Amino acid sequence: MTARFVAWRILRDVDTNDAYANLVTPRELRSAGLSKPDAAFVTELVYGSLRMRGLYDVVIAHAARRDIQAVDAEIRDVLRLACHQWIA
Repeated sequence: MTARFVAWRILRDVDTNDAYANLVTPRELRSAGLSKPDAAFVTELVYGSLRMRGLYDVVIAHAARRDIQAVDAEIRDVLRLACHQWIA
């Protein structure tokens, strides 16, 4: 499992199940068996994407030329992770 996929799974859990990232992240990191650098990368992607979600949603909506809610939820989370890598 890649670090980005783990981060995406965590965001999906937060988004669909109203899970708490601070509880889901450690559990997912343990089960994924990632290296320390990859685990740190996942942590930054998840917390950074959630912290900057409002800004990233504006960027995504502008680029998509539609309301953020019109973007498929799974794609929206991928794009939030991508925004965090590109913008932060």
